[in-house]
Order: sequence, then structure tokens, then C-alpha cells
Amino acid sequence: MTPSRALSSLHVPLAEHGIIAVGMDFGKTDGTLIQDSGQTVVYSCGLFWWPTGRMRHGRPVYAVHPATDPRGAARRIARVRWAPGGGPGTGVTGYSHVRPVPFGTGGHGMGRPGMAQTS
Repeated sequence: MTPSRALSSLHVPLAEHGIIAVGMDFGKTDGTLIQDSGQTVVYSCGLFWWPTGRMRHGRPVYAVHPATDPRGAARRIARVRWAPGGGPGTGVTGYSHVRPVPFGTGGHGMGRPGMAQTS
């Protein structure tokens, strides 16, 4: 499955849970879907990955779900706990360590890995 097809399959199931995708960024083998809250869902190697909002040993904990089940993934993504006053469209997330990045940067803020930066 291509990253484009996998992440596109999440649009309707996420919308059914009130989560809107505002952007996507694709590479040959992976891709990132950006939610209206600034949170991301990554597709790689046939799996969806997203931060759960929890930390373990100072590092974020990620949930993993097969890309062949976008409805199940959307249901689990919707269960991520929000910070007080947060939720879709509020700009307040449960992730103090995740910040929205400019669209087209691959979610890394420095462009795609292995790509030379020009300024």
C-alpha cells in the first residue's frame, strides 16, 4: 500500500470522530497526516503510528495500528486524551512535546531526511 493511499483512507473515518485532516506529506515509503489539532499520524511499513500523549523514560509513547484497518485506527486515534480545554479545533492538545510544523517539511522541521536544504 502506498503512503498516499493509506493516509487517504483515514480521512472519512477520522471525520466520523470529529477529527479533520488539514494536510499530508508523503515520501516514497512513508507519510504524515496532520490533524487540525496539530497532532500527526504517520504511515510507514504498513502501519499507522501516532503519539499517545504519554511519556516513558522521558520519551513519547506511540500507538501502532495496521494500515489495513483505517476505521479501527481512527477509533483509537479519537480516544487519545486531550489536555483540559482541548480537542479538535481548539489548538490545545495533550502533547506538550508535539508542535505543529510547517506543511511540506516531513514533520521534521528540517525537510525530509537525506535531502539537502537550500536557502
